[in-house]
This record gives sequence, structure tokens and C-alpha cells, in this order.
Amino acid sequence: MSIEVLIHSSLRDNATVGAIVGNRVSPEWRREGTALPAIIYSVDSRDPIRTLGGATGLEQFTVRLECIASNMSGARTLSKAARAVFESNSGFTVGLVEFEAGTLQNEDVERMDDQEGNDDGPRSCVLTFLIWARGG
Repeated sequence: MSIEVLIHSSLRDNATVGAIVGNRVSPEWRREGTALPAIIYSVDSRDPIRTLGGATGLEQFTVRLECIASNMSGARTLSKAARAVFESNSGFTVGLVEFEAGTLQNEDVERMDDQEGNDDGPRSCVLTFLIWARGG
């Protein structure tokens, strides 16, 4: 198992997020024409946590979630639900990966270019998290 599997499963299997996006949780990019709302995730960095005693087995990941919906209200609702998954700090395990804690570092709101010059295209909330996990 990997951190990517943990992220994907945690979002897809969460009752609130799953009710909003179903199985539209994808790594890296969204296939053109995929129905909205949807979540795209990426793991942008991975850093081992070390102490004076050596390796701890704990790693820090920078994770980016893009929560896309047809309007800003939908994007914000989805980002709030996704945020709750990784800020719970309750610790959970998916396969061999143990989620220890997560914290939101940044949230950006974006209008997605619809290539038509309109201002009525989809909206996205981009969340950047620091996530600490073992076995990822």
C-alpha cells in the first residue's frame, strides 16, 4: 500500500465526501468530460522524519487536493468535507499505511477556464495539506 492509496480510499470511502463525488476521485488529473463534482489529488513531496536516534518510520507528505464543482458553493462544500477527512487527526490505517495527523497549510479558490470566455465555468478549491504517516 502507498500514501496515494490511503488518500484515495480515505476520500472515496468517507460517507460525506463519497455522497458528493461518488467514485470521481482521481490522481493527478481529471479526464475531460468527467462529471462534476470531483476531486483530484497529488502527493507533491515526501520527507522522512529523523531524530538524533535515527529514522522514525514517520514521513511528512505535502498533499494537494483540488475540489472541483460546477459552482463555488459546490466547490466549497466539497472542500469542507475533504478537509474534515485529513484534519480529524484521529489516526487510521488503510492497508499498511498508518495516517497519524494532517493539517491544512493553504486553501486557494480558482475559476477554471472553460475556453469559452464566460465567467460561468466550474470552480475549484485547492487545498494543500501536510500529512504525517507511517508505511507510505
